[in-house]
Amino acid sequence: MPQRALVLGSQIDELRGVENDAQAMAAMLASRGFDVDLRVGGDASRAGILAGYDQLIAASNPDDVAVIYYCGHGFHSAVPHHVRSWQCIAPTDLRASTDTEWRGITAWELSIKQTQLTARTLNVTVILDCCHSAQLSRSDGAIGAVPRALPHPVRLGFDRHLAALRAAYGTGFDAVDPVGNLSAVRVVACGQSEAAFEFPDANGQYHGVFTEVLIDVLTQVGTAPVSWAAIIGAIRARVSRRFVRQRPDIEGPVHRGLFSLTEYDDVRRVVVTAAGERFRLSAGRLTGAGVGDIYGVSPDSMLSDHDAHIFAQLEVVEVSPTEATARLIAGVGPIPANAVAIPLDRQVPKWPVAVAGPEPACTSVRRAIDASPTLRAALPGEGGTLAVVRIDDEDITIEDARGPLFPAVRFPSGIPSVLGHLVDLGISQGIRELEGEHGVRATELAIELGIVRDACARPLPEHGAVLDLHDRYYLTIERRGERPLFVHVLGINARGKIALLTHFARGGIDLGRSNPTVTLGQRTDGALVGVGLRWPDGLPAAGMARLTELVVVATLTISDLSGLEARDLTFDRSSPSQLQRALAGLCSGVCHDMRDDNALSGFFIKRVSFLLAPSDAVAAVSYDAD
Repeated sequence: MPQRALVLGSQIDELRGVENDAQAMAAMLASRGFDVDLRVGGDASRAGILAGYDQLIAASNPDDVAVIYYCGHGFHSAVPHHVRSWQCIAPTDLRASTDTEWRGITAWELSIKQTQLTARTLNVTVILDCCHSAQLSRSDGAIGAVPRALPHPVRLGFDRHLAALRAAYGTGFDAVDPVGNLSAVRVVACGQSEAAFEFPDANGQYHGVFTEVLIDVLTQVGTAPVSWAAIIGAIRARVSRRFVRQRPDIEGPVHRGLFSLTEYDDVRRVVVTAAGERFRLSAGRLTGAGVGDIYGVSPDSMLSDHDAHIFAQLEVVEVSPTEATARLIAGVGPIPANAVAIPLDRQVPKWPVAVAGPEPACTSVRRAIDASPTLRAALPGEGGTLAVVRIDDEDITIEDARGPLFPAVRFPSGIPSVLGHLVDLGISQGIRELEGEHGVRATELAIELGIVRDACARPLPEHGAVLDLHDRYYLTIERRGERPLFVHVLGINARGKIALLTHFARGGIDLGRSNPTVTLGQRTDGALVGVGLRWPDGLPAAGMARLTELVVVATLTISDLSGLEARDLTFDRSSPSQLQRALAGLCSGVCHDMRDDNALSGFFIKRVSFLLAPSDAVAAVSYDAD
C-alpha cells in the first residue's frame, strides 16, 4: 500500500535544531518505505504547509498510510479583549503577519485538515514536536536547552483571520469534533501545560529531545508488531530523564501498530512461542521486559490472569529491544500455540549513574553502585543518567546538570551516604515516570496550584512559575467524579528528596461525598495561609532556580505511602494495589505480583511544579501565564 509523509520544519527565532530534526525524521520515514514531502525554510510558510497538507489529502486513498510531522514553535493567539486563546503552530513567515493577513496556523485549522485526511484514509499518524506553554520558557536541566514555544501571544490580524477561516471552510469550521479525531493517532512531545525542548549535543548540533528519542525507538522497533501504547513508556522515560518537565503522550487509537490499522493487546498480554528448549516472548526492553522477569502462561481464551488459568511460569534470560527469550521454571507439558504470557514479577530497570574521577577510586564506586538493587554504573557516553558521582581530592559529590546536589563527603567512608542519596533520586524519577491514568481518570480530579497574596488565592500555571523563599503556596484538589478517592500529596524538593506532605492522613485524605475538596495551606477555620518554602540544607544557593515538584496521588482504596520517605514501602501481600506494587518496586528493585484482579486498585498521578529561587532576585520575574 502507498505510504506518504508530510514532514514540516519551521525554524524561526531562536530555534536551531528544527531543520536537523525534520531531515532526520524524513530519513527515518524514507527508510521505512515512505514517500516523503520535506518542507523546511521557505517551503514551510503558511501557504507551503497548507499546500503540502492539501496535496497529501488529494493523493490519499483508503488503506493508504499517511504521516504528518511538525517541529517548530507552538504558541497561543487571541482576539483582543477576548478571554479565549487558540493554540497555533508557527510557519516560517509568521513574523510577516499584518493587520489583514495573519500567517500562523491554528490547531483548529489543522484539525479541519486532519478530518479531511481521515475521510480519505483512516491510517493517519500525526507527530508534533512543539509546545504551547510559553510560561515554561525558563531554563531546564540541560545547559543551552531551548523550549519550542513562543513566549507571548501573537494577535496581529488574528480576528480577521478567524472570520476568513469560517468563510473559507464553511460547515467544516464547526464540524471539528471537540474531543479530537478518533481515527488518527497523535504522538505529541508534551502535555498542554508542559514544554518541549531542543538541546545541543556533544558536537554543538541542536536536536529536539522528543524527536531524537522517537526516531531511536522506532529504529530499534523496526517492523516488530507492537502498538504505540506499548512503546510510549520507553519514549517518556528517555525524554523525562533529560527534561523532567517534558512528558510525551499519545492520543487516539493508541493500541494500533506503528503506522498501521492493526490493533494489538500487547500492554499486559504478550505472545509466547516455543524456540527450541526456550520460549520467545513478544516483549523487550522497549516495552518494559528485563532479565529476571517472571511471566505466567495461560490460554489465549482466558482474559483473566487469575492463578487458576496460569499453567506455566517462564523466567526471562535474554532481552532485545522488542523480544525476550525465557526458560521454563514451573509447569509441565507443551505450551499450546494460542498461549499468552502475563507479567507476574518484574525487575525494575536500574537507574544509570555516571562516575567521574581518578582510578582506582572510580572502579570502587562503580562496584558499589552495581551492587545496589536499583542502581547501575552508566556505560561510557550513556545519556539520560540519573546523576554524576564525582571523585576529587578524596571527596565525593553528586551532581546534576546544574551542579552539586549535596555537600561533599569523604572517600571511601561516604560511599554509603552517596548510595542512599542516589536511591532517593531514583525513587523520585520513578514516581515521575508513573505519572498518568492507571484506572483513575484525570477528569475525576481538578487540581489548582497557586500562591497566597494578602490572604487571597492567586492561581499559577501547572508548571513554570518562579517562587522565592518568601512566597507561600497552596494546592487545592477537588474530586469531580462520582467515585470517592483517597488523595496523597508528595513533595519532591530541589535536590530530589521525597516528603509525604499529607503525613497527617497516612492512608490518604478521603475525598468522599461529604468532603470532596482539600486545600493544602488552608487552616481548619478556613483561613488561607499557604505553605512556606525552604531551601534544602547544604544545596548551593548560587546560580539558577531549581525545580520543586508537588505530586498528587489519587487512589480508590486506602494506601499507606509513608514508607517512601524511608525507602521501605511494604504492603499486605494478600491484597496489594497497583500503586503499592509499583512504588514498592521502586524501593526494592522488583515489582512483585503484577496481576490485577482488584477493580479498586487503580490510581492516578499528576505533577505540578515551580522553580524555587534561593534569594529575593525573583521578585521582578513575572510568573503569569500568557
